[in-house]
Amino acid sequence: MNELTRLVISRSKRLIAAALVLAAVGIAAGTSLSDRLAPFAAEDPHSESVQADELLARAGVTAGVEVVALIKTPQGASSLLGRAQAAAVAHDLHVAPDIGRVITPAQGGRSMIAKDGRSAYVAASFRPGVDDIEASQRLLDRFADDRGVLLGGQRLRAPR
Repeated sequence: MNELTRLVISRSKRLIAAALVLAAVGIAAGTSLSDRLAPFAAEDPHSESVQADELLARAGVTAGVEVVALIKTPQGASSLLGRAQAAAVAHDLHVAPDIGRVITPAQGGRSMIAKDGRSAYVAASFRPGVDDIEASQRLLDRFADDRGVLLGGQRLRAPR
């Protein structure tokens, strides 16, 4: 037997006691840590969802945005045609019976335009009391053939 084996055998009760103490300390520390993290307190600042929330906040869009329409504008979001595309999508959202509020790049500012300038987004929220699952499906159907618009949002899910 080597020296380490003899040490473990001769002091096994002490090693087991130390392991139990360490486990108890770990459980206590883990419990308080999970209390501080729950719910949603541990947000990764590099995640896409946190970055999107920050962009919306900089644009003056507060909580309650359920639909985001990303508009691809190869000619540039600030161009006449790009602004017209954003206005057309905003109009289509605004006249939808399920939508209560629409915010455009013209209202939200530069933070609603991609860094490369080739796309912009329009944010919208549902009217109170609307069944957002059914409303989401109607919006997805409405924009299904428009390859220049991608819809997203918390409740918006593309059909699988």
